[in-house]
Amino acid sequence: MFPNLRAELVRRGMNTKDFAEELGFAYPTLTRKMSGQSDFSYSEIIKIIEYLELTFEYLFKKS
Repeated sequence: MFPNLRAELVRRGMNTKDFAEELGFAYPTLTRKMSGQSDFSYSEIIKIIEYLELTFEYLFKKS
């Protein structure tokens, strides 16, 4: 659902499991949120933006 977020993980050589571990998220929860089945919380979005050092608009563009 968030192709730019997925692309950035690939660029950094990370898969979703690695990313979840790095940020302290539960892997199943992160996969649900990245697929659009549930929403990211504000604090999760901030953590992702700060970790990847990219903008909200870019990372969370839906398509």
